[in-house]
Amino acid sequence: MVKKVQEENSNFQNGNLYIENIDTKRAADDCLRVVLSDGSFFFVRYEFYIENHLCLDLIVDENLFELLEGESSFLVCNLKAYDLLSRRDHSRRELEIKLLQRSFSKDVISLVLEKMELRGFLNDKRFAQKRVKSLIARKVVSRNFVKSDLYKKGIDREIIDEVLKANFSDDVEIDMARKLYSKLLERKKDNIVDKMLSKGFNYSTVKYIMGSGKGFDDE
Repeated sequence: MVKKVQEENSNFQNGNLYIENIDTKRAADDCLRVVLSDGSFFFVRYEFYIENHLCLDLIVDENLFELLEGESSFLVCNLKAYDLLSRRDHSRRELEIKLLQRSFSKDVISLVLEKMELRGFLNDKRFAQKRVKSLIARKVVSRNFVKSDLYKKGIDREIIDEVLKANFSDDVEIDMARKLYSKLLERKKDNIVDKMLSKGFNYSTVKYIMGSGKGFDDE
C-alpha cells in the first residue's frame, strides 16, 4: 500500500485539481480516502477532514495538496510502524531504520515514533529488559556481549547500564562463564582462555572459573 500511494501521489503540478471522491468504504481506523481528479489519492484522519473543510469538488491548491501529502504520509507510516511492531518488539532506532528504508521522511518518522512512545507502544527500556532476558535464556553470553548487542540496537547507555544492573548480576556472569568453559572442555578446544575472552568475559572471571580462586578484580 505504501508503494502504491507513493507512486500515484506525485508532486503538485496541476493547478486544476479538485476532490473527486471521498471514500469511506476503503478506509480504516477512522480514516478517509480522498481521491483527486487526476486519480491520485490520500488517506486522512477524520479530524483532518473536518478541520480543512474537505468536500466534493473542492479546488486543491498547492498548499492543500502539501497538507494532504503530509497527512497521508503520516498515516501510512503509522500503519507500517504498527505492522512491524505486531511482528516483534523493536527499539526506537530499529523501527526508525526500517521506516527510513521504506522512504518515509525523517520528520514524519519522528512524529510517528514520538506518538507511539507517548501511547506506550514503543519503549526502549522495556525492549532492553526483554532482550536481556531472552539472550540469557537462549544463549551463553557475557555481560559485555549483551551490552554491545543493546548498543547496536540503539539503546542509550544509561538505559543499558540500568537494565544490566537489574538483570545481569555477577552471579549470572559467573554461571554463563561456567557453561561456556564446560562446553569448551567437552569439545577439547585449545586456547580456552582466548576463546572466553573473545566472547566478552573479563580475564578476572575466566581466572576464577578456571580455578585460580580469585573473584572479580576492580575495574
